[in-house]
Amino acid sequence: MTGKNQFSIKYGGGSSYNPDFIVQKQDEVIIAEVKNQNEMNDDIVTAKANAADQWVRFVNEIATRTDKNHWRYLLIPDNDISSFATLDGLISDHAYQTNN
Repeated sequence: MTGKNQFSIKYGGGSSYNPDFIVQKQDEVIIAEVKNQNEMNDDIVTAKANAADQWVRFVNEIATRTDKNHWRYLLIPDNDISSFATLDGLISDHAYQTNN
């Protein structure tokens, strides 16, 4: 879990978005948000995901210039979390990217 307001990710008129989890891998950092399956297309969930994706793109531009770890955002439906799920599988299935 992350601390409240640890990240400056703003969405929809300046509201703060606080992701559920940050996962540090050897070569990248993952922001992971888990939502109920029936909330995946909710307007607020989508706004937060788009804002996180934009934030990740910005941070990755800096990371490329400074040889820092890259970041990725995952939006994961809760029914995909199980004892059989792996982080790499979740990344493969749920890496979020806007069409921008």
